[in-house]
Amino acid sequence: MEILEHNLAALLQPVGLVWLGLILLMLRLWKKSQPGAAVFTGLLAALMWAVGSTSLPDRLLAELEHPYITTDLGALPPADAVVVLGGGARYSARAPHQLDLTDAADRIMTGVELVKRGKAPNLVLGGATAVLHGHEISEPELTRQWLATWPVAGVPMFILPNCRNTHDEALNTLALVKQWRWKRVLLVSSAYHLRRAAAVFESAGVPVVCVGCDFQTGLMGGEEGDGWVVVPQLGSFYKLGLWLHEEIGWEAYRLRGWIKR
Repeated sequence: MEILEHNLAALLQPVGLVWLGLILLMLRLWKKSQPGAAVFTGLLAALMWAVGSTSLPDRLLAELEHPYITTDLGALPPADAVVVLGGGARYSARAPHQLDLTDAADRIMTGVELVKRGKAPNLVLGGATAVLHGHEISEPELTRQWLATWPVAGVPMFILPNCRNTHDEALNTLALVKQWRWKRVLLVSSAYHLRRAAAVFESAGVPVVCVGCDFQTGLMGGEEGDGWVVVPQLGSFYKLGLWLHEEIGWEAYRLRGWIKR
C-alpha cells in the first residue's frame, strides 16, 4: 500500500504527469497509424523512466561521493585553516542576516564543526557576489557576519573575494596560503564536487585534505535507496543533473588548464 501511495503521489508531480502524457500520446499516435511518431514518443517516455525510475542516477553520483566519506572527523589531521567552498548560502533581502541557506548548507555546518573541534585555527569562506541595484553584496561576508554570533566568533575568518567559480576560490586561497605560510588546509564541500575541487586546488598549488559533506545518495553508505519504482521521480533528475554538471565541469576545467591531471 505504501508503494502504491508513493507512486500515485509521484504521478501527480510535473515529471510524473509529463511521463503519463507521453505514454497516452504514444498510444493515441499508434492508434492513428502513426508508428514513427509513436515510437519516438515511446522512446522519450522510456528515457524518462530509465532516469527517474531506476537507481542509475544514484549509482553515478555515488561514484563521485564514495572517495570522500568521512566517518570520523576526529581522525582528520590538523591543518592551518578550514576552507569552506561557496554554495551553502545566498543573499536574501527578507531573510534573517539577509542570508538564505541553500541545500548545500552542510558545507557551512561541517566547516564550523571542524573549527569547534580544533582541527584548524582559521576559517576561510568562499562564495559568490550578489548584485542589487548596482551594489555588490558578498555572500561569504554575510555568512561571516552570521557566524560572528556563534560560539566560533573568536576564530579568525577570512573571506575569498569576487569568486565566480571554484578556480577563483582556489587562487584566492593560494594567496592566503602564501601570505600566512599555511602548510595544509581542510577543504570542505559537497562530496560530489570534491573530486573537481581538490584537483583545481592542487593544480593551483594549495595542499588540501578533503572533507566531504552534503551527501546526495546513501548507496555507498549501505542504504538501498528507492530502487526501481514505476513513476519517474523528480529527485532522480536532480541527481543526474549534479552528476552531469561535475562531469562536464571537469572537462571544461581541464581544457582551460585549471586541472593538470
